[in-house]
Amino acid sequence: MGIASSTSLKELGRNELLEKFVGESPIADSEEYWDKLLTFSFKPPTLPGDNKVLYEATAPIIEKLVAHNPKSGNVLSLVKVCMRKASKLRDESKCESNMATLQLRNSLFILRCISHHVLQSHSEEALLNMFDPPPPQSSRGSNSTEADDKEGVAIRSGLKILLHGTVMLIGGVPLVPFTYDVLTEAANLSIVLMSGQLFNKDDLFSTSVIINELMDIPLDVSSSLVQSLVSFFISQPIPPPDTLRVQPSGVFSSFASGLLSLVLPQHDILENTSPLALSSLLFLLILVHQHSRGHNPYREALSLICDENESKDKASFQLNFNQLHEAICKQLNTEQTTLFFYQLLHNNLNFASFVFSRSDINTLLLPLLKELSSEGKKPSHHSYMLLIILLILSQDECFNKSVHEITVKNITWASEKSIPQTTLGSLMIIVLVRTVHRNIQHLRDKFLHTNCLATLANMSSHFHSLSLEAAEKIVNLFRVLSRKYLKSKGEPIPAITGAQPTSPTTPTSPTTPTELADTETLQEILLMLLEIINSSLTYTLHVNPHFVYSLLYQREIFTPYHGRPGFIDLVNNIEMVITFFANNVEKDGTPPFSAQFVTDIIKKYSKTWPRSRLRKFSELKFRYVEESQPDEFFVPYVWSLVQKHSHIHFEINRKSSPT
Repeated sequence: MGIASSTSLKELGRNELLEKFVGESPIADSEEYWDKLLTFSFKPPTLPGDNKVLYEATAPIIEKLVAHNPKSGNVLSLVKVCMRKASKLRDESKCESNMATLQLRNSLFILRCISHHVLQSHSEEALLNMFDPPPPQSSRGSNSTEADDKEGVAIRSGLKILLHGTVMLIGGVPLVPFTYDVLTEAANLSIVLMSGQLFNKDDLFSTSVIINELMDIPLDVSSSLVQSLVSFFISQPIPPPDTLRVQPSGVFSSFASGLLSLVLPQHDILENTSPLALSSLLFLLILVHQHSRGHNPYREALSLICDENESKDKASFQLNFNQLHEAICKQLNTEQTTLFFYQLLHNNLNFASFVFSRSDINTLLLPLLKELSSEGKKPSHHSYMLLIILLILSQDECFNKSVHEITVKNITWASEKSIPQTTLGSLMIIVLVRTVHRNIQHLRDKFLHTNCLATLANMSSHFHSLSLEAAEKIVNLFRVLSRKYLKSKGEPIPAITGAQPTSPTTPTSPTTPTELADTETLQEILLMLLEIINSSLTYTLHVNPHFVYSLLYQREIFTPYHGRPGFIDLVNNIEMVITFFANNVEKDGTPPFSAQFVTDIIKKYSKTWPRSRLRKFSELKFRYVEESQPDEFFVPYVWSLVQKHSHIHFEINRKSSPT
């Protein structure tokens, strides 16, 4: 296997069938020529590198087509042939592997190659023109204005036929072995047709005629499409053995063999991967993230899915939520699955309720936390989406309680050392605090630390039986950020356990706007951490002895904030708790105090701790609210996922792509 030699590539340009297709002469959609052109066997490339070779090899041929198609109208004829075969496949009561299915797959592939090249090398407008009918013959004379106007009304009719037909094909043809390649190619063609948005540097969000046309498709048709795309994601179907293969013969043998040698992939498809599931999910993500503040039938259909065990009233369609949940949990290490899960959790109340009702929340949280923990030091879009999901989950009180009731074991990826056993809630705290620690240098990236701390704040009034490591992580984060804050203000930094404090640094105050902004950000984070600590002490002190122990052990870190405006009430509460338990430790024991002795004293006196002595603050509750213009984030992000993960090669250097 491999890429064809230069000789076989050159043969493509000299092939009689291709020369006729790209030439000036019109070919009626009823001619037998199309069956000859489309009867060739090959596997479409599944790697971007192979697609790049294909793109470069077919470019000269397609350029001829671009030049001659306004006269020949052969692209429109191919669309009609393709859609006629698609309609036949949809209408068959029992799909059977046959020549028509092979020809349908090949016609979709050729249309993808044409669309791919024209969009990347020219523009969406140029592609739209490819679907125009040819001009009327001169024999019609100069009195054919009215007919010409009617023809003008039908301008883009070929595009409309192709878009609607492809959507109905994916949504209406069952998945069986010999339709696998057809459905995969239809999804890839759809992605390519929408990719004009990727290269439109003038207006990324509103000028795509193709996307606007797709948004006008009726809800019942769009619901069928969404149902199929989600079903393919759930089942993750593996490509079957070649079912659409014939032996080339006759006039088209050189074309078939040349194309076959050209497009066979350099490497086999990774075992247990599903090109159909991947293309379906990427296509779905492109669709649902369009027109965020306008009409979008695909997002509406996705938001109205219900479980197959629930009433179908007002639902777009029913799915097995158990299978959907399982598929998401298995694929959360991929960015596209994380984004898909976010869409469901944020916009589909039925699925969100299903997620919150599950007793095995660990099946979702463990892969999510592992992926967040593995993210690099520089924040990524993926880490942002993972944090948003955690924030949405933490808005549910039952979730915040249940995570502390589930025990997890042998966690090797969340900390500097292996964790033999802990609760899921403690593990969440460790990962979230570690994420903030790891990104301290990105202080002006408020999104990251704000979402981490908001999630911790939502959980804080439900902290229960925190592990010592989780408790220490919170207190240590305050200590580290406090040192940076005091240093930025030129103030002395207190030492722990009686060591001498450091001397004041110079200058004694921030001197630049950037330094001032960092100082203000540090102050916001410190206040938020103090609120989280207060919330836990107010509501769950009696079940968190390790948390109280960590505060006692590092009590000096709060000293600089006594009497400091904005900090007074929060620090006074903490000092009150520290003083109470420190006095009881000294009363019941003799120094030196072991860690176990101090912990036992904390457990003992927690039962008599007078909670009413603390000043009560409002319970911390944060909710995720999508930005007013979410397109500005999600549309470029989705296209970056397509560029990174799809089997399609995009020549992004030809035009500016979104970032």
